[in-house]
Amino acid sequence: MNTNFESVVDVVKQNPKLVAADDYELVCQNRESYFKHFKNGEPVDESKTALWWVQIRVVQRKSLGVASTVLCDPGELSLLVDRALDLASNTAVDPWFRFPLWKAQPDFLNGVQNASGSSFVFDQEFLKSLYPQLNKAPVALEEKYTHQLDNRLIIRKSEKTSRQGSSEVKKFHFGIVNENPSGFFQLEETRAHSAPFKAKEIFFDKLMNKANRLTTGSASSNTPRGRYILSGQVMASLLKTLANDLSGAYVVRGRSKFSNNLSERLFSDQITIIDSGVLMGGEGSQSFDLEGTASQETVLMEKGILKTFLHDASTAARYNRASTANMVFSDSKIPVIGVTNLYIKPSQTSLFTLFKTMGDGFYLESIEKVAKDLTRDGKLELVGHGWRVKDGDPVEPITQAFFKFDPIEIFKEIKMVSEDLDFWGRFGAPSVLLEEMPLSDV
Repeated sequence: MNTNFESVVDVVKQNPKLVAADDYELVCQNRESYFKHFKNGEPVDESKTALWWVQIRVVQRKSLGVASTVLCDPGELSLLVDRALDLASNTAVDPWFRFPLWKAQPDFLNGVQNASGSSFVFDQEFLKSLYPQLNKAPVALEEKYTHQLDNRLIIRKSEKTSRQGSSEVKKFHFGIVNENPSGFFQLEETRAHSAPFKAKEIFFDKLMNKANRLTTGSASSNTPRGRYILSGQVMASLLKTLANDLSGAYVVRGRSKFSNNLSERLFSDQITIIDSGVLMGGEGSQSFDLEGTASQETVLMEKGILKTFLHDASTAARYNRASTANMVFSDSKIPVIGVTNLYIKPSQTSLFTLFKTMGDGFYLESIEKVAKDLTRDGKLELVGHGWRVKDGDPVEPITQAFFKFDPIEIFKEIKMVSEDLDFWGRFGAPSVLLEEMPLSDV
């Protein structure tokens, strides 16, 4: 694939059909991804991929045509122009449609552009120092390094201008895998490559402590009921299950559980949910989305009240709103309305205070296994581990506890939120306290 931005620009400028169109916008992105995987210091896998995505919007005689594709060369780009114009000639007028607004945020743009090279950061001495500790336990160390570099170009005829930018994400994935035949588990930490030596040592100690508890603790024969503290990792997983319901695309198709609940109280008044494409250091942070709309912070839910949904330019136009800059790549590399950095706003209350307030109960610290999809009745099934808590202190490890519940009911029952916000990928949350875990009968 030899396509580059210069050749794309040449095709656009020289295409007579686009020159004759009333207006057009071209969005072109090239993503290069690098991946290396080690296990106990030995290389397991290495890969490098490149993906192109191109979208052309054409307005001709007040009709809109949109065509997009991946992995295109200049010849296919000309076919894409024909396709967009053909769609415009057969599309009804949408009086509310508008191209997204370009409102630059210079300070943030300067912070994410001019991405550096694609070299990996290997702390070999640090990793080697861990192996003696690993030999004492039936576990293995997995290290995964990923580097994703996005280059993006947007050209708009009506403004006779173009925008080019780049963003970069480097991650260090650190995992402990149990190799004991009596049971399997995998514990993971994912952080930026730039995390200092001491920080990675802390991550490793956390994982080893969890591994020791899981190998020595006894499995729970039933699902414990009562008061619960759910860790940030657990809450981030639950927040992920709501992502589609907060998407304008799902609302338009009537598939969101919240389609008819705008401005209504849906969750506990302790819950404020924010999507931020400008979060410093966030995995989903970027200067602008695939449509060219400048990234922003969007409050989706404030004190339990649903305020808005995530939108691209098209779904926003249906509700006479502006885009929230959420046209992004999905995990399957398809452009969709998705989250940038979605998180629950933390409070100023310490996790220690949550434990003392709870007194006796349970602390669900981490998830060992979670079902890929919700059950037919909308319930989520997972296996987790944590602690039984007495008088505000963890006293006994609990492993392999099975839970089945409606994630929405969890958000309704939250009584307190702590300050310990952390992120797992694009989803973040602090720990929360529930007076009663809304469990479903198993």
